[in-house]
Amino acid sequence: MGLQLSSTLQSKMNMIKTLQLKAISATCFIFISLFFNSNFLMAQSGKDGAATINTTGVVFNRYSALTASATAGTNTITVHDITDLASTAIAGAANNPYTTSSLSYGDLIMIIQMQGATIDQTNTSTYGNITAYNNVGVYELQVVSGVSGNVITLCNNLTNSYSVGGTNRAQVIRIPRLSALTINAAGTLTGNSWYTTSSTYTGGVIAIEVTGNAVINGSIVANAIGYRGGAAELTGTYNLGITSYVSTLTGDGGEKGEGIAGYEADYDAMTGRYGRGAAGNAGGGGDGTNAAGGGGANGGLPANWNGSGNPDNSGLNYSTAWDLEGGSFHSNISSGGGRGGYTWNNGGDPYTTAPGSASYGGDDRRVVGGFGGRPLTYSTSDSSLFMGGGGGAGQANNRNSPAAGNGGGIIYLLATGTLSGTGTITANGATPASCVNDGGSGGGGGGAIKLNVSGTISGITVSANGGAGGNQNISSIENEGPGGGGGGGYIGATGSTSITINGGANGTTNSSGLSPVFPPNGATIGGAGTSSNSNTFVAIPASACSPVSLTLISFTVQKDIQNNIQLAWTTENETNMSDFEVQESTDGINWQLIGTVDADNTISTNKYHFNAGEILQTTRFRLKMVNLDQSYTYSNIVLLNTESRETAYVNGTNLVLLGLPLDTKEVRVYNTLGELVAKKEINSQPNTTIDISILSKGIFYAVWDNGISKTGAIKFIKM
Repeated sequence: MGLQLSSTLQSKMNMIKTLQLKAISATCFIFISLFFNSNFLMAQSGKDGAATINTTGVVFNRYSALTASATAGTNTITVHDITDLASTAIAGAANNPYTTSSLSYGDLIMIIQMQGATIDQTNTSTYGNITAYNNVGVYELQVVSGVSGNVITLCNNLTNSYSVGGTNRAQVIRIPRLSALTINAAGTLTGNSWYTTSSTYTGGVIAIEVTGNAVINGSIVANAIGYRGGAAELTGTYNLGITSYVSTLTGDGGEKGEGIAGYEADYDAMTGRYGRGAAGNAGGGGDGTNAAGGGGANGGLPANWNGSGNPDNSGLNYSTAWDLEGGSFHSNISSGGGRGGYTWNNGGDPYTTAPGSASYGGDDRRVVGGFGGRPLTYSTSDSSLFMGGGGGAGQANNRNSPAAGNGGGIIYLLATGTLSGTGTITANGATPASCVNDGGSGGGGGGAIKLNVSGTISGITVSANGGAGGNQNISSIENEGPGGGGGGGYIGATGSTSITINGGANGTTNSSGLSPVFPPNGATIGGAGTSSNSNTFVAIPASACSPVSLTLISFTVQKDIQNNIQLAWTTENETNMSDFEVQESTDGINWQLIGTVDADNTISTNKYHFNAGEILQTTRFRLKMVNLDQSYTYSNIVLLNTESRETAYVNGTNLVLLGLPLDTKEVRVYNTLGELVAKKEINSQPNTTIDISILSKGIFYAVWDNGISKTGAIKFIKM
């Protein structure tokens, strides 16, 4: 027969906001301890617990496109499909760090504007100049208050505005809230590649929150998951003598890379996707016939861009060949992507005969390679982050030029502890494949890495390098331009570490037609990117988010004399409530709805009861508390022991425990960090008190055992 509580005692327990947890086995207690530490407070950082990665290709983030514009100062956003953000959206146990499948209260998301910049569209050398960023690159982190259909309610109002429609694209990224992160030597954390269609657009970003320390002995890799390189041309057309910055004709030039202004379908809707003009940070395509594509870009100094890249002077007399373009081109300096190499020709002396001479034959070895992409503007506060621009494709009348290199993606790591290890964090642009007798393609621009770390950063190697331009491997005297190198990316960190933001090397040709040999053949190196290690740590904004309009005073679960499970809970201050969904689970992971109770929706004390019937095994219960607008949160989880009825409450400075097993030897009190803060030895007493006067206000757990195996636990709150 279990201990019977008086109505006075039960009322006191309700008023002091006591919640109960019960267990009888050591196995149950181990589970409870882990749950307390990582998941009990649903709205806090660290709710998803510690994660360890031992395999390659692990993806933690979930992505969904924003489908309605959202204005600064509002607190709702609409996504393409809320199931995109569920833990099950990406298969595989290694890819799931989340303790709840569906996006819900307390989860963390990033909203980021991906595309929509306005550019000059004229068929001149100014094509692609950025006339307005239109908030591209702007991002923020927000805590979720509730979800209704595809509408997400946020705890705080939006700081920025986000636009969709036309070339404007923004996405929402679910971020795991880890208590610690360890990536072992064989482990790799990555993200989905950026993917753009007319209806959806997601990926390219890796974003992680770690409440404690992050140890990386493996790698976080965002290489080549950014904006896409220009596609390979398959029509087989060409136009001799063309100088075109933008065109609708494949014969006029290779396809431009993707960047902040859009992708190929957007360029079609403007003035064309082909030609040497660089669209924002994307590389331009090589002009006809067989000029090479330029490299994409990201970091660097916008004022230092001229699109022609940085000539390779590493070989004997290379500067002589470069200067035949005019002036002292060998000393040209440009931020951003490197330029693509010269058009088709049948050989000559590159050290005595200037590019464009009819004596070369073919298309006269003209200087019409794709311009390198433009570097973008980064603020000292890192309020914007950009993916690396895709490289431009070479003009390909023989269908041999490969797709250009993708840009590097974005990595955002927020850690309130330290960041250490012997591993790497990389967001490099891609190097395209080599080609034979068509123009080479440009390398992708380096991505962006933001290390927002409160503690020290040590040992990690970080890079956001541009990809190299594509080579031309050809065994005849014919030759075409190799690809331009991608520009370096951006790295911002709150401390010093080993970083590289190099521009990618130019591609080369091994044609025997250039005698003496001049391997760059017009292709140039990408410019260096931008870095800053003077940034200050930025925490997630404080939030007074109240997911439901009530105060939950108590929630208890007990078995009655007929073996029916009786749930009871007490609330106050209900002002916007709809109902309570009662949910049951046998493992704490998979939950089933077993009933719904309508809310009284009054500010006075409200008492509720639900009979769950007879349940024969140890099980867990929780309440889903739903607002009228369908936002919601969950109560704490109550673990029912079907045999015992231990009870705890706080009386002044004492913790009172009633109904303990008669063989109990010791009671210990732990805080939410699992630290022992009090204990008391008892000798087979069902009731006892423990002095907790030295404890601060907060949540604690009383644990008892018999010195061998039998274990129980109860949560209590000291007010």
